[in-house]
Parts: sequence; C-alpha cells; structure tokens
Amino acid sequence: MVWPIIQETIRIAMDFILGIIKAVMQLINGDWCGAWETVKQTVFQAWERIKSGTQQTIDSVKTL
Repeated sequence: MVWPIIQETIRIAMDFILGIIKAVMQLINGDWCGAWETVKQTVFQAWERIKSGTQQTIDSVKTL
C-alpha cells in the first residue's frame, strides 16, 4: 500500500523537475511566453496529481 504512494510521489517530483528544466531551456532560448505556459502547465499538473493522490489516500483510510 505504501509503495504505490512512494512511486507516485517520485513521478510527480520528476515531472515537475523536467517541466522546470524545459521552462529554463525556453528562457535561455528567449521563448518567454513558452516558458510561462510550461510553468503554468507544470504547476497545474503537479497540483492535480497531488490532489488526486491525497483523495485516494483519504478514501483508503476511510475504508479501513
């Protein structure tokens, strides 16, 4: 039960880091709008996955 939570946490962190790296590369290349969109998308996706994971954990605890 704990391992899937750890895996998902690692996936969220890796996706977030990769999104930030992509945004930095866009900034280096002068694509300010693209970087902003990447940051917004990265944060939104991370937040949605965190909410989903938290809700799944709460539901699991409720069933116990």
